[in-house]
Order: sequence, then structure tokens, then C-alpha cells
Amino acid sequence: MAVVVNPGLDRSDLEKAYHRVPREELWYCMRKSEVAEKYVRVVQDMYEMSRTVVRCAVGQTEEFKVEVGLHQGSALSPFLFAIVMDQLSEEVRQESPWTIMFGDDIVICSESREQVEENLERWRFALERRGMKVSRSKTEYMCVNKREGSGTVRLQGEEVKKVQEFKYLGSTVQSNGECGKEVKKRVQAGWNGWRKVSGVLCDRKISARIKGKVYRTVVRPAMLYGLETVSLRKRQESELEVAELKMLRFSLGVTRLDRIRNEYIRGTAHVGRLGDKVREARLRWFGHVQWRESEYIGRRMLDMELPGRRQRGRPKRRYMDGINEDMKLVDASVEDAEDRVTHHPGTTNGKADTLSPHHDPTSTPSLPEPILPPLVVLVPNPMESCGGDPWVHEARSLGHPGIQCTTTLVQNWFWWPSLSQDVEEYVGSCATCTQSRTSRQLLTGLLEPLPVPRRPWSHMAVDFITDLPDSGGYNTILVSIDQFSKAC
Repeated sequence: MAVVVNPGLDRSDLEKAYHRVPREELWYCMRKSEVAEKYVRVVQDMYEMSRTVVRCAVGQTEEFKVEVGLHQGSALSPFLFAIVMDQLSEEVRQESPWTIMFGDDIVICSESREQVEENLERWRFALERRGMKVSRSKTEYMCVNKREGSGTVRLQGEEVKKVQEFKYLGSTVQSNGECGKEVKKRVQAGWNGWRKVSGVLCDRKISARIKGKVYRTVVRPAMLYGLETVSLRKRQESELEVAELKMLRFSLGVTRLDRIRNEYIRGTAHVGRLGDKVREARLRWFGHVQWRESEYIGRRMLDMELPGRRQRGRPKRRYMDGINEDMKLVDASVEDAEDRVTHHPGTTNGKADTLSPHHDPTSTPSLPEPILPPLVVLVPNPMESCGGDPWVHEARSLGHPGIQCTTTLVQNWFWWPSLSQDVEEYVGSCATCTQSRTSRQLLTGLLEPLPVPRRPWSHMAVDFITDLPDSGGYNTILVSIDQFSKAC
């Protein structure tokens, strides 16, 4: 099978595709699509006498008419462009999956290299005769059959660029059917999302629960995008989980030197395992495909069997292999996908998900098993809740222990990254400890008279210390200091 990606349109960006739409073709395509004539006239009024200027370094040019293309930034332009593309490709467009269109991105699939070249030429002729143009630089050719891999595809005598992978609608497709490049791009997308909100995730003043919610809302969707249609291997799933745990450790201020288990990290941030979320999304998507009609493209692709024989060696992992493993893990079957009541909870039943297809809303809810062991609890900032508790520091039997003893008591039950520092600050601010704390300075001896100056004073500074406690009816002290000898 050979695949040609994006023979589409002349576009270094999306705007150039809009710029090449002829106005007469637009009116013709709207009428052919049975758009009401009054709406056609309204659109014509919008595009009548449209003018623009070009701004450059030396100023602006004079106004000139714009007689071709769609308006940029208009909410109506994508709809008009879709109408034009639908009518221009009506003669050459085949049913899915042989032709896939999304805007100006087109995928043409054929069973041989000759058919690819023939279909590509038909597309070029159909588009360019109506005012559009196929981009030669962006047209790519990918072959997934080694027997056809030695040939090339030409478009009007020009050789089409041959690639081993391409990106379509945000997902990377490889010629060998693997998904390793897509997993790496998902990890990179997750890190990009994490950096955008790192100011929140790395702020020590924000609780771990809020950080986990921000992570689940912003970062994790970027990592899971499109993975419901991919059958991951254990190694690829491990790469995603390693990247996620690095992000969570950075967010909670915990390093691997602290020797904190991954379960504690996930429990603190209230984040489940990434592998479970991928499995849940995969089963949910499989259920949606099973509910659709038999003519749905996803249903036909799922049931399609390619002709030919497999190559020698270990068979490649297929999508249904992963689905069967997921269903076996959660004790589900294909028939369970037809149970719409279970998978779509309403007012009469509780919340159900794809990982618990046998959900019984009438059963007595049971408490989930704790993630953390019962002896040590990882908490974000427990000094307000546990460090100040009487049994930790202010118990009568303990007698307000010092910093080291209090730290040992807290570590027997709790742990968090800044435990030692927080305990030291708490004990240092304890009012009882401050009042009963003995001074470490040496005791003062008997008072001695001031020494007699060795030379006469030349410049004196006089000052009064007032508002002192009464002592024999006096509350003021006169202080005389020589500015040179500093004698008092």
C-alpha cells in the first residue's frame, strides 16, 4: 500500500490556501451545494468592493481591490472554504480511507505506486483548472510496502519527496507501523505544557492537591492526545510514566535522593497511573466505534483485513491485540460495549467508566484501598494540622521537647520535603519554649567602678536616657562620653 500525504494546496501557511479561492468559483460552489440564494447574495455583499493596503518599512501603499480569496480572520471563511473543497474534489474524491480530507490537508491512499501517481495527477488537474494550485514542496510520498519501496512518484515530471514518516492532524504516522516517534512527541508536548504552568506547579505556597488538578487539566491531555488509537508496548508506556513522574517530582520539590516511592508521589498529587488512563481512553474509544453504524470509517477500519502474507519473524503488535489485553485485564468483553446503560450513566445509576464495565449502582459502596502505607503519610504542609498538635510537641508527658526530638516524633508518622526546616521554625516560635528557655550566655559578675580617664577630656557628648523604671525616685540617667577616648 502506498500513501501520498498533503498533495493539497499551495500553502506555506493556511492563509495562502484561502487567498487562491476565486470569487466566481465560490458563488458557483455555494449554489451547487444548495445554499439559499439570499445567503449567497449576503456573502456577495460582504466581498463586494473589498480593499486593502500593504504596510512596509517606509509606510503604507495606496488602497487596491481584492478580487480573489477569502476574508482572513472571518468565522465564515472556514465554512466557505469547506464548501469549495467539497465541490472541487467531487469528481476525483474517493470514499474513506482511500481519500481523507481535512481543510487543505489531503491524504490519498492506493494499493500501488502507479495508482498513487495516477490519482495524484487527477487531483492536480481537478484543482488547478479551477484556480487552485498543488504545492510541490509540501507533497510527500510514503510507502508502507517494501516491494514498492524502490520506486518514485512524479508530479508533472517533478519527483515527489519520499519520507519514512509524516505528521497529519497532530499525529505522527510511520511507514513501519510503529508508534515510537509518536510517543516521543507526546512526551515533548507534555513537557512543553508543564513549562507553561511551571510557575504554578513549582510554587511552594500552592497545595499538592491544586498542583495535581492543574497537572491533570493542562499537562496530561497533551501527553494523551491521540493515544487512544495506538497500541502501546510496555516500554513505550514506561517512557510516558517516567516523564510524568519527573514532572510530579519537580512540582512537589522531591528528588530521587529522598527515596520516596512513586506511589507516594501519585498519592500526594492525587494523580492516577498514566497507563490506566491510556487504557481507559483506549477502551472508551473502542466502545464509541462499536456503537457506530457499520459504514462508519472507524468501524470499517477496525474490521478491515489486509490481503497478503505477514513477513517472517515476530508479528507486529496490532491495535486489537492491545484492546483484547485491556478487556482481559478489566474482565470485560466486546458485548459489554453494547451496554449503553452501564457506559452512559444517567439519573438512575451511578458513575461508570470503561475500566469498570460491570458497575452495579445498587451495590453498597466500599472505601477504596489506601495507596499509602498506614505508618507513614506523605502530606503537603502538615505543620498546621499535625506538627502543632499537642501529642507531637505540647503534650504534658513530653514537656515541649527540642527541635531534634520533635523532628523524630513527627518522622514516625509523617513526611514531607521540608520537614526539618518546618519543625525548626515551629519549635523556635513556640511561646512556652521561649519563656522557659534558659540563656546560654555566661552569668554576669559583680559590678566594677568605671576606670578613671588617663587624660583630660577635650570634646564631650552628653545624652539622657529617660523613661526608665523608678529607682529611689529617679528614672533618668545622664551619659557623658569623650569623643576621642570613648571614655564614659
